[in-house]
Amino acid sequence: MNIQVASTKFDKLANQHLPLVIIEGSVDLTAASYTMQRYDEGHPYKTLKAEADVIKKLYEFCANRGFSLSARFAAGDHLQIGEIEGLSAFYSARVDTGEIVASGTFKLRWIVTKAFVKFVWSFYQGRLKDPLQIKAASAKLETMLTSFGLHGKTPYLGNKSDKIGLDEEQKVKFLSIINPLEENKLNPWKSNYVRWRNYCLFLTMILGGNRKGESLGLKTADFNLVGPKQARKYFQIRKDEHQGYARKERPSVKTKERDVHLNDVLVEIFTYYITQVLPTLKNAKYSDYVFLSFDDHKPMSVQAPNDALNALIKKHPEFKGKLSPHRLRNTYFDTLRDEIDKEHEAEGPIAKQGIMAQLMEYSGGWAKGSAMPDHYAKGSIQRKVCDFTLSVQSRVLKGDSNNE
Repeated sequence: MNIQVASTKFDKLANQHLPLVIIEGSVDLTAASYTMQRYDEGHPYKTLKAEADVIKKLYEFCANRGFSLSARFAAGDHLQIGEIEGLSAFYSARVDTGEIVASGTFKLRWIVTKAFVKFVWSFYQGRLKDPLQIKAASAKLETMLTSFGLHGKTPYLGNKSDKIGLDEEQKVKFLSIINPLEENKLNPWKSNYVRWRNYCLFLTMILGGNRKGESLGLKTADFNLVGPKQARKYFQIRKDEHQGYARKERPSVKTKERDVHLNDVLVEIFTYYITQVLPTLKNAKYSDYVFLSFDDHKPMSVQAPNDALNALIKKHPEFKGKLSPHRLRNTYFDTLRDEIDKEHEAEGPIAKQGIMAQLMEYSGGWAKGSAMPDHYAKGSIQRKVCDFTLSVQSRVLKGDSNNE
């Protein structure tokens, strides 16, 4: 059975794209209805596409077992616990290599499938009139949900990996490369506009801690760069659905709203870009966004920052496997943690940890008590361990009398 996910533009939805599940050349109306509901709830294209891919995989499992999910549910037959157990195994491994998938991948598949199954079952249950049939259908749904709970445990560790940024040497080299001045031969981008745009874009990540979507969603109105010298200058990270974004996939803000404050040098850099460089694009005045494509003068696509870094890596292969938009965000948090540690060196360990968590939660836009600051600590911790190790080695090799 040929099952695909096709991105389709809808004129009636302000040219927004929606991912549709196509079975044997025809749109699956059940999956389309679910996707439309999720779209109406405000979920971005990236989320809808990920969910459509899961539904496609669910349908592939059903096809392998020789049944249609919708037909099964329409007949009042629910998924048996053995089938749900088989689905768990099907989701746990890659089809091409047989390798166990990442914990996050399995979790995404399971959550989406559970929600979709509940959606489809509730649709057919809603057509029932007889109270006994409705009661029986509710019991079957509860049985399926219980089975999903039992078999939704991943057969491998689900811990989030630690995040680590560029080391000091790499950071200095990267900043030298992206310097937009014309005489900088290290810079891989050709036009003056693209050089300045990419420079400012990546500064928001490596010096502001932005996620890629947060940077792409920045508008000129989000920047507060004028005022008395003593007044704080900053840009705002705001929750925004970016309706009407002129790309298939809209940028999304996953964290809390926050202000990212800028020192005098960054204020000058962003002011110059916004007032002098950005207007050189012919149609820039028609867009509210700060980072626009050089080709069509529309807001950058979500993939564009990665493409820009790939061009840099091509010219500087020493960064291969070490550079991505999120790696730049990791670098910011490594540096931030080092600075916080230095500033509060006199504090006790418990007090310092509390201060550290509070400051990093705000700067990352995470909820209070989030475990994410710990995952972003690896780089700074590695440097501390390195310093301590070198100190021990130095003392031992020098024959420190205190070690006798």
